[in-house]
Amino acid sequence: MARRRAKMEMDQMPAGAFGRYWGATHAPLNGLVFIAPFLVLYEVGVAGWGTDLLARTDLQKFLQQFGASAAHLSAVLVAAVLLAWQAVGRRRWKVDGSAVGLMYLESLVLALPLLGLSLICGRMSATAIADPTVLLQPSLAQALLGSVGAGVYEEFLFRLVALNLLGLVLLDALKLNEDLGQIGAVVISAVLFSLYHPQVLAPWQWGKFFFFFAAGCYLAFIYMGRGFGLAVGAHIFYDVLVAWLQHHSG
Repeated sequence: MARRRAKMEMDQMPAGAFGRYWGATHAPLNGLVFIAPFLVLYEVGVAGWGTDLLARTDLQKFLQQFGASAAHLSAVLVAAVLLAWQAVGRRRWKVDGSAVGLMYLESLVLALPLLGLSLICGRMSATAIADPTVLLQPSLAQALLGSVGAGVYEEFLFRLVALNLLGLVLLDALKLNEDLGQIGAVVISAVLFSLYHPQVLAPWQWGKFFFFFAAGCYLAFIYMGRGFGLAVGAHIFYDVLVAWLQHHSG
């Protein structure tokens, strides 16, 4: 899946300065530098407030199965995977600072269709693309912190990990053709992403399931077409906007 994504990046890359930016957003090292402030902010916040999110908690539990129990190993794992991806891809070890800066602006723009989708679904008052604790935090600062953590760790689990694992199964193990395999990986990961959110299940709500499923597909296409960092950024900025609106609507 990663190899096919690299080929797709080259095929889609425009020419000129815009083309350089387009390619830079796909570089794992640039993605890591882009998400690093969010990652550090959330880990510091967790240490200070003692609250956490489902995705990070599950990741910590997974690491504990291998005897790793340090408090912030989940953040180390995210960074290590991106650095390993950079090394395996034999990319230049050079950060494009101007591209990283532009990624914050593009992330905000990419978050707006999710806001529109939420309005169409009629669920914005109750739906962030995170577990319910994002909007149930007693203060706006804690809600915003939860938005940051959800963007980083849910994108790591469902886009960086799940999409690539599903690609291995569907494309390499089951030998599906490339288009069908990629679509299958997107759809399955989006279903899992939707079912991961408790507010869909108890009781079952089709409207929220559809919203999370559609959001999962949208974020998967951002990940494949624009890179991991921008998928994280779009997720974070959407949840931040919803948290802000929630805490100012009353």
